[in-house]
Formats: sequence, structure tokens, C-alpha cells
Amino acid sequence: MQLGQSKPQSPASSPVAPGIHKEHHAQVRKCFPAFFSGEVLPSFGEYKDKPLSHRVEGFATQVFGFGVWDTLSEVCDARSMSPMKCLKVLFKIIIVLSIIVGIANWAFQSSNDSGPSALARNLAVLHPSYKGPVFLHLLSSQNTGSEYIGKIMDLYQDSFYIHDPLELVYTTVFGITANSDRILPNNVFFDAAGEFRNMSRAEHGLDLWTMDKMFHCRMTELPTAMLTNPYWSTYASKQMVNTVQYVTCLGKHGVRMDQGHESFRECHKHIQDPICPKAFSTKPKGDRCASVLFRNETFTTQDSDDLWQWPDGNHPMLKYRRNFQRYFQCIAKLEEPARKCAGWHLDGVCKNKQFRVIKTSRVTMDVAEKMLQNFPNYRVIHLFRDPRGVAFSRLQSASPFAFAPFESPDAGSLAKSYCKILYTDKITRIRLQHIYFDRVIGIFFDKFTRDVATNMEWLLMHVNLKMSKSKVSLDYAEKAKEMMVLEKDRWRNGLDAKGIKQVQRECSKLMRGMQLCMAGRRCVEYSMED
Repeated sequence: MQLGQSKPQSPASSPVAPGIHKEHHAQVRKCFPAFFSGEVLPSFGEYKDKPLSHRVEGFATQVFGFGVWDTLSEVCDARSMSPMKCLKVLFKIIIVLSIIVGIANWAFQSSNDSGPSALARNLAVLHPSYKGPVFLHLLSSQNTGSEYIGKIMDLYQDSFYIHDPLELVYTTVFGITANSDRILPNNVFFDAAGEFRNMSRAEHGLDLWTMDKMFHCRMTELPTAMLTNPYWSTYASKQMVNTVQYVTCLGKHGVRMDQGHESFRECHKHIQDPICPKAFSTKPKGDRCASVLFRNETFTTQDSDDLWQWPDGNHPMLKYRRNFQRYFQCIAKLEEPARKCAGWHLDGVCKNKQFRVIKTSRVTMDVAEKMLQNFPNYRVIHLFRDPRGVAFSRLQSASPFAFAPFESPDAGSLAKSYCKILYTDKITRIRLQHIYFDRVIGIFFDKFTRDVATNMEWLLMHVNLKMSKSKVSLDYAEKAKEMMVLEKDRWRNGLDAKGIKQVQRECSKLMRGMQLCMAGRRCVEYSMED
């Protein structure tokens, strides 16, 4: 199964900001974060070896991307202005427009992040006149309250909800023992030293490919190892009511899903630790099984001699070839019932739903940007939270896999990694809101929980989700609202003064940008304006 089997959307149909030449779209995206994060403008120096007129044109194109030079050059020619004088005029224009963009961004950001009125303004256009299915992506990080909002969406009649499906990607590709959600630390975005890592093209593509299959109700095309993963039984009753029948169907066809005796786990025993790692890691040992299970950007389904060829000789995992043969043979026996059940109870149910909702906690806004470019019916809700609340929530985990190798179990360390992700994602989101305004919104969990009932009503009303009238659904919705309110302020009583100061020190830049109160427990309310 090759990545990218789905036909890419033609460039003509890719959303581009009005007035921007498509060939300059990449430069615009590259430049805009500089405006919004307070960084300097792109360097003029990269054009120093070109003629002056080319330098002006190149710099103008990099900054604005929409034919500024075409208009400016006509004015310069008409007035017989020298290239240097024309360049000075251009710089004056840049300064004025930079100020305007900065002011507009400040006003946009302060009114857009949360609150009933902001939700009304942004969500009123979230559901378009488009009659086909709507792809709704709840993009968050772990411990940001997304579980509550996702579960409420799961209970609505016209939605098909998938909870954090990228766990399937990592367990299948890296051969990780699929025993709990905690095998994947929050910070798959960092290397073992705590630095942002550049995800490989294959890894990045896998995330997009998996979401594409799920949004388009083509889950029968997922690898058998994904379809029989214990993930389904773990979340079916807790988070994904539409998949309960799928798990039941697998059981009726001999694919066991009862905890501790899953058919997939029986297969996985052939390649488990010490062959494949217990948990995700960016160290060389961490992806040794990926070189077998996902070779040449293709999911491996059977053994072959080509699989074990290596540029400098035999594959380093060759000594475990027999183990992988047994694994592939075991998985192959599960394929027929898995695809039948997926066709009936995943794809079949999904296709009858107007809203396909996916919640993720391990992808960045870069993935959302690709989806926005490729699918006009895709919308993303970026959910974020006070880093003090995130740090405290993560500290409550008793799992040894809850922390990345570079993290220590203290509030400052845990908040630092979260704030790095959120700072980058927030800049990207604001940039995307200027391009895809009606399709990108931000929700600040702590502000959202000031009035859960009103905010949730706005959220669901404007995406036209109709809630199930069953008592179970209504009861959970009320319970979730209460839990969200309690969750918001747990850090105030749970974190000591030292922990609060650690978080505020590590996240000071982000917290000031979010206009968060920095007085610890003495903060009566969040100061961010509605």
C-alpha cells in the first residue's frame, strides 16, 4: 500500500488567498510568521548578487507575494524614477504595511481566541453551503481538555468521531507494543535531546495519509495491523460510540479484542522487545523495526528477499527474519475478517455521516495546513490551554512512558516542551486564519470553560451537529461540562508555589502573548479580553 494513493488535488482548486499569485504562495507562507511573531523581515541580502531591479522585485515578492512590483514598476517607469529611488519607495510601503498588519493581527488575535461572541463570529461561517461531508479536525496536545469536547462531539447524531488515530500509525510502523496510550509520549515532536526534530517526509506523509483515509471513509484500505490494533477496543466504548459494532463484529469473526488476549498482541509477540521497542523513541534503536515494517514508504505485509537487502550488505535486522515471517503470517490470517468488518461497521457507518470528526494530540498545525490546501471541506479547531494546567495534568500520570526521555517529572520541564509546541502552532494558526479565515479557529480551553453551556452551544450550533436525545448522551454532556469546569482550575490547588514559578519562567514569552495572569494562585480570572 503506497503512500499518496489518493489523487492530489489540482493546483487550480487549492485554496489561495485572494490576489496572491499561486507561484508566490510558498513565499507568502514563509514570510508571514515573521510579521506575526515580531521577527525581522526577510533578508534583502540573498538578492545582493542580482541586478538592482531584480533585487527589488525579488524582495517585494518574498514579502508580499502578490505583484507589488508589477504596479510599483509601472509607477517608477511613468515618473522616470531611478531604481534606487524606487527601492526607497518600496521600503516606505513595507514599513507602513507592516504596521497595519501588526495592528490588524493584534485586533484579530484578541477577538478570535475564545469567548461566546468570538465563537459566534468565527463559527457562523464554519459550516458552508457546501452539501458534501465536512471534515472537522480537533487539533490539540495531550492534557488540554480535548477528551471532553471530543466525547461530546462523539455523541451527536450526524458525526463519525475518531479519537487520536495516529496511535495506530506509530504502533504499526515502529512495531511498538500496543498496550496503552502512554506508549507514545506527548512529545513525538522532539528528539531525545529535547530539540525540535524534523519529521521525515514518510512520517509526515503517514499522518496525512491516515487522516485522509478516515475522513474519506476508506478505512478498509488501512493495513491489517492497524485494523486489528487494540486501539479499537480501548476507545470504542469510552470515546468512539460509532465503532462499538466494529469491535463486536471482529469478535464474532474470531478476531479477539478482549484485553490481554487480543489477536493482534498474539501476533506481535513474535517481534516484541527486545526486537522492537517498548515505546516510541527518536534514538536509532527506536526505528529499527520501521525499516522492516515500513520499507520504501510502503507497509510490509509479507516476507521477501528484497526486504532484507541493504546498501552496504545485509539488513541489520536480518537475524530476526524468522520472527518477522511469523508476524506477517499471523497478521495475514486476520486480514479477511478485519476488512469485512471495517467495510460494514467503519466505512459503511462513516459514509452516512455528514460530519467526520478526528481529534489528534500528536500533530502540529503544519499538518492542518496541508489538509487546508488539499480539501476545501476541511476545517480545523485548534484547542489550547494554560500551560500550568497542562503541566499539572501531566504530573498526575503514573506511567513511565508519559514523559519524553529529556523531560524530568517537574512542572517546569513538562510545561517547557508544551509551550514550545504551542508557541509554534499559535503562530502558524494565526497565519492560516488570515488565509483560510472561515476554516480555522482557536479555542482557549480555560476561557471556554467560563461558560461551558453557552460556548458548547455556539460551537455545535454553528457546525450544525445535532445531539442524540438518549439519556446516556444527555447525561454525559452534562457530566462533561462539570468535569471541564473542575479541570480548568485543578492546577491552582495542585501545583505548589515553586511549580507555578517554574512554569511561568519557562513559558513567560507565550503566557505574555496570551495575556495570561502571571500572579499564580492570586489570579482571580484570565485577563484575555473577549
